[in-house]
Amino acid sequence: MKKFILLFTILISSNIYSQEPNPELFRTWYLISYSVDIGPTYFVSNVSPYISPTFILDQDLNITGQVCNEYGGYFSYDTINDKLILEEFSPCLCGTCNNPPQSHVNLENDYFGYFNPTMSYEYEVSINTTTNSTELLLFAFPGYILTYGTEPLSVNENSFLDFKIYPNPVLDKLYISSEGKQIISLTISSIKGEKVLENIPVYNQIDVSALSKGLYFIEINTSEGRSIEKFIKK
Repeated sequence: MKKFILLFTILISSNIYSQEPNPELFRTWYLISYSVDIGPTYFVSNVSPYISPTFILDQDLNITGQVCNEYGGYFSYDTINDKLILEEFSPCLCGTCNNPPQSHVNLENDYFGYFNPTMSYEYEVSINTTTNSTELLLFAFPGYILTYGTEPLSVNENSFLDFKIYPNPVLDKLYISSEGKQIISLTISSIKGEKVLENIPVYNQIDVSALSKGLYFIEINTSEGRSIEKFIKK
């Protein structure tokens, strides 16, 4: 009996420690947007002149990419918690781009601020049901999320999507002002990317009273595109 228990424990441990990152991670990603705590979501497509920052992750967990300047580094992998640990990050501010517009400098400064050595990152690779495209969500600090897609964005893809959610923080009823846009679906996710409310009836209010206190993200899908807003459940 003891031998059986020991063998079972070894097998379980082996399965845990043999985990590998999701193979869908290993490709070239294009930055769509980034979120800052409970502040607004910033869409790259709104930056003028046009820019399409890249994030390339290979099977050895090396990263390269470019905003205006190039950058590089590498991750290690936390097999138990399925997290990426940033071991090194080095932006090359050595003249890769000359005389960049201030809008690109601001974007680059914001973006590089998400990458800090020794920090762990949760991630989620999923299909955007509205665009039928693959997206990567990289969770940095609590409330700080980088959203990537597999194709460069069109200019001003999300600039027309303007929703207001209130009250924020909210206790029980969350209201959505869609300004005449037809909402197709609503989904609420936790700060870890876990969907906590799906297939929500499309009304201008949502009952969130059953949610635990904390920060959440609501994905609003319309025929014109998608918007992600943040709220705090108190």
